[in-house]
Order: sequence, then C-alpha cells, then structure tokens
Amino acid sequence: MKTLFVFLCFFLFSYNTFAQQETYTLVAVDEAPFIKECYDPNKDSKECFNQNLSDFLQSNLVTPKTVKGEGKAYATFHISETGAISDVKVKATDKDQEEEVIRVLSSLKIASPAKLDGKAVAVTHALPVIFKQTMYDSYGAFFDTRAKNLPNATKTAFSPLFEACIPKPDKSSCFQETLEKLIAKSVKAKSGTVLNYYLEINKNAEAENVLVLSHNDNNASKQAKAFLETLSLEAPARNEQKKAVKSFFYGKLVL
Repeated sequence: MKTLFVFLCFFLFSYNTFAQQETYTLVAVDEAPFIKECYDPNKDSKECFNQNLSDFLQSNLVTPKTVKGEGKAYATFHISETGAISDVKVKATDKDQEEEVIRVLSSLKIASPAKLDGKAVAVTHALPVIFKQTMYDSYGAFFDTRAKNLPNATKTAFSPLFEACIPKPDKSSCFQETLEKLIAKSVKAKSGTVLNYYLEINKNAEAENVLVLSHNDNNASKQAKAFLETLSLEAPARNEQKKAVKSFFYGKLVL
C-alpha cells in the first residue's frame, strides 16, 4: 500500500511538472502573446500579434546591399509563460541574415504571454522572414542605421578606454588608433584589403553586434570579425555624469 502511495505521488508530481512545461502553438491558445496595441482595433489578438511581429521585424532588420540584401529565412522561437523569448532558431541561405534574424527576434519584448482558459501558457511560433533590399549611399550610412539611438563612442563625454590609452591626453584618438592597430595585427591579408567595421561596446566594456564588410577579401573580414567579437576594453564609454553607457563605433581600415 505504501509503495502504491509513493508511486501515485510520483506520478502526480511528474504529471504536474509536464503540464506546467507544456507548450502550445498560436492556433491552440485563446489569446496570443501581447506586444502592443494594434493600429486596427478590430483585429483579434492573434492577428494583432502577427501584425506587430511583422512590423517589429521590418523596422529592426538591417539589410544592406553588401550583405545579400534580398532573401528569405525561416524562424522558430519560444515564448514562455512569463513572456521571455528563447530557443530562437533560424534557417537561411545566408549566414549574416541568419544571425540578423536571431539578433532581432531575441530582442523582442512581450508585454504579456499567451493565455489558455485564462491562464498564462508558453507558445512556440514559426514564421518566414523576408529580407527587402535597402540601398545605402555609403557604409557609414548603413552603420548609422544599425546603431539606431546609440551614441558614437568617440562623441561621448568619455570614450571607451584601452589600458594603453590611460596616460594619453587625447583618449578618443587613442581609442581609434589602438583599435585599428589591433585589427590590423589580427588579420592576415594582402596589402590594399579594405575593411569596413562596426561594433557596439556594452557597459561591461565588451564588444558585441560586430559586423565587418569587405568588397575585396571576405576571409579578411571573417578574421577581423572573429577578433572583434573577443575584444574587451579597460572601460566603456561614459556620459557627463561618468555613468557607463553602451556605444557604437565604425571605421574603415586599409591594410
């Protein structure tokens, strides 16, 4: 009898655990995850979710001509019962586009999760992502678009700092010069190779969202990107109040 009781307890515990972890599709829930109000109040929650998701992707995906502007990807991702985004998976013919979809979907903010019978539940959603080609006059124009509202690292009150730049009076110029020297040192390429690079420096003084483009040496751009993704500085950019801020920087390097 005692053995049976223990078995039943274990079964009920396992069942409840499974039930809590169950994931639904958008079709199966009563209310879709909520991103924000729809422009059209007549749309139901699922139509609203799809509309806002599509608008979010098209507003945030960066698709320069230099990264195979036209294209299509297929994405799946998970939204937990608390609204957290996870398990973003993307299939695309172009690696840069694949990484871009993952970056954007991972940044999606869900105001409230999906609901079924009045209770918050997790959902998995799948969708195609269409890349529309955008023309830019220059790499700089493209990089400015990618940066959005971030301040340029060299325009902040205190620019990001390499250890070697601590004693230098002009730390902004030192930051740029040191960065270019480090990139050049990390890349093995023929003379005349041109690298157009972009990176964001977070509040922990680490580089992220790195992009390196080259019209004459793709291997060199991959080497530079791999190096920059491991880059760590002595200090991040800081504002007038000396508080750490996330910043971006881009430049053109001729090897």
